[in-house]
Amino acid sequence: MRAALRRCLWMACCFCCAASPLAAAEPESPGGAILFSSIGPRSWDIYLFDQDSGEVRQLTDESALDYNAAFSRDGERIAFVSERDGNPELYVMNRDGSDVTRLTSTFALDDHPTWSPDGKQIAFSSTREDSKVVGQAWNAIYVMNA
Repeated sequence: MRAALRRCLWMACCFCCAASPLAAAEPESPGGAILFSSIGPRSWDIYLFDQDSGEVRQLTDESALDYNAAFSRDGERIAFVSERDGNPELYVMNRDGSDVTRLTSTFALDDHPTWSPDGKQIAFSSTREDSKVVGQAWNAIYVMNA
């Protein structure tokens, strides 16, 4: 079972990277690890898959949804989206799941965090800006200090 999961994750990563025009610019997973979200008994949580050992470790355990996790360049920090307060906000945590810190606090969809190469900033998309068309959300890219 563990070998099949490992093979499946490896194939998914290879397919996604090969299909992405930015694949050459994206860093490899730090330390042979893959972050993913999975439905658990209560909600979606973030897990870390260690490619060397084949072990899967649960990093979050919330009744809300946690997803779209991204490693910092050095692999020590993880940015992710959580709906702990009722709407999607950005959070960061250590690689082991400790020291969870909320970064945003707006009534908007803050999503898709990605780290700057130096690890000092996080870029993300958000609907926090008003749309010129009534009833439509406006997505924009924002950058904040990590």
